[in-house]
Amino acid sequence: AEMSLRDFLGVCDQQLPQDFFWDRIETAVLNRDDLNEVLRMPDGLSYLCRVRGLPGNSAIITLRDVNAMAEQPEFAKV
Repeated sequence: AEMSLRDFLGVCDQQLPQDFFWDRIETAVLNRDDLNEVLRMPDGLSYLCRVRGLPGNSAIITLRDVNAMAEQPEFAKV
């Protein structure tokens, strides 16, 4: 489904709430900045969020479970 960046990040904030985290992600996307940021949740889970610019004035946002990455040697270094 198509949605605006603000709507998408609003859904992210509902699912993984964190003060100011999604604002930093939005700023990175809008400024076409690359960003690696770790989202630490109160329950102890952590997620690596990466923002990368793409051709055509686009960006990709990826989230990976840091604990799962540690179990996979090829992804252990961030």
